[in-house]
Amino acid sequence: MERTKSRILIAGLAGYNRGDDAILHALVGQLRSRFELDAIAATVLKRDVAPDSVREVLVDRKSPVSQVQLVRAVARSSLVMLGGGSIIQDELKTTWLRGPMALFVEVVTLARLFSVPVVTAPIGIDELRTDQGKKMARFILGQCRLIAVRDERSAANARELLGPGTHVVLGADPAFCLNPRGDSSERTPPYLVLAPAFEATSSPELPDLLATIVERFLGLYAYGRCILMAIDERAEEDAGRTREIIERLPEEMRRRVELRVPATVADVLALLQGSLGLVTMRLHPMILGAGITPVLCLSRGVKTDAIAAELSVPVISVRHEAWSAVRARAAAFITEIASTENRDRFIRTAAAAAALQRARVEDYFSTLRAFLPAKIGAWKAA
Repeated sequence: MERTKSRILIAGLAGYNRGDDAILHALVGQLRSRFELDAIAATVLKRDVAPDSVREVLVDRKSPVSQVQLVRAVARSSLVMLGGGSIIQDELKTTWLRGPMALFVEVVTLARLFSVPVVTAPIGIDELRTDQGKKMARFILGQCRLIAVRDERSAANARELLGPGTHVVLGADPAFCLNPRGDSSERTPPYLVLAPAFEATSSPELPDLLATIVERFLGLYAYGRCILMAIDERAEEDAGRTREIIERLPEEMRRRVELRVPATVADVLALLQGSLGLVTMRLHPMILGAGITPVLCLSRGVKTDAIAAELSVPVISVRHEAWSAVRARAAAFITEIASTENRDRFIRTAAAAAALQRARVEDYFSTLRAFLPAKIGAWKAA
C-alpha cells in the first residue's frame, strides 16, 4: 500500500542569527532521525541557511510571491511546527501585521484554514508587556495541539497567558542537540571568544566595557588572541558594531584581536571547541559551548538568566550590576581559567547540565509522537 505523503513545515526565524540557524539545524536532525518523512520545509529570513534537502520558504511580508509560497507550504504540510527560540515576545513593536509574532499569527491562521495541526518546538515565552502582545500570544498558542517550552520560566508564562491548568511540556532548547560531546582540544596560541550583543537599545558605553575584558585577557596571555564572534550578521546588530570594541583597545593590542562573523553553525562550533574560554552576551554561544569550554554569561535579560542557571554557568547581569562589578567578575573569570584544573571544573559542571538538557529534548520528541497526525511517517526505532 502506498503511504500518504508526510511533510513537516518548521516555522521559525532562521537567517541572520546563527542561534536561530542552530535551532533549525537541530530540529531537522532530530526529526529526520525519528520519523520517515517525505519532506521538510522551513521558513527563513534569507536563503541558504537551512540544512541540505530542506525546502526554504522565504519570509517577506511585502512580497506577494513570498506570501503565496507560504500559503502553499502550509497547505501542503501534514504538520506545522512553530519555533524554536523566543517566538512569543513583544520587546519589538508588535501588531497583527508587524513584528516576529505577526508571522506566527499568519502561519497558524493558514494552518487552521487548511486543517493542518500545529505544535510548538520547545520555545521561549517571554513575560509580555502589552495587551496586544498577550492577545496575539493567546491566539497563536490557542491553535497548538502541543505546547512545549525550553525552560521553567517560559512554562510559567504560558500558564499565566492560558490558565493554570494548561498542559505545557517542559523540553529544552533544541540547539543542545548540536552541543558537542567529549573533550575539546585547545589551540596554540590560546584564544578567548567574546560574543557581544549589540541592539538598538545597547548602551553607548558597552564597547568600552567589553574592551576592558579583552584587554584583561591579552594582558594575562602575552601571546594570546581574542576572537570577537558576531552571532548576528546584520549591520545594525553584532556584525556592524563589534568593531567598536577593537577601536577602544590600545593600539598595540589590536593586531591580536580578530572579528569573525561565522557563516554557519559549524563555524561557531569550531571556534568554541578550540578556545580557552567564552564570554558571551548571546544565548546560543552559551548553549553550544557548555561542556566544551568554560563560559561566563553577561546576561541582558531574564531569559538568559534562566538557562544560565540551569547550566550552572556563572552569570552576571549587565542590566542591574554596576559595570565596575561586571569588569571585576569578568577579570576574575579570566584569571580562573588560566588554571587547567579550574577550566576542567567549569567544563565538567556544564557538560553534566547540558546532558540533562539534551535528555529533555529527547523527552519532548517522545511526547510529540502521541500528538502527530496519522499521515506522519512511521516512528523510527531508536
